Amino acid sequence: LIRFDLVTGKVRILDDQLSFPNGVQLSVDKLSVLVCETTLARVVRHWIGGENKTIGRTEVFIDNLPGL
Repeated sequence: LIRFDLVTGKVRILDDQLSFPNGVQLSVDKLSVLVCETTLARVVRHWIGGENKTIGRTEVFIDNLPGL
């Protein structure tokens, strides 16, 4: 998962431990992005805003998705 800054043109790696990431969705409140990890049949949430203690943290959002 990478972040591209439109103003500076810089690219930053946010998470390089994802297992076959497929599909990224910005949350409605724009505080996190959800990423599907296809081979693990789960969706993880990576925090990009909000309280300082959560920014940069990745957590499992939903696990054991059927059909994946």
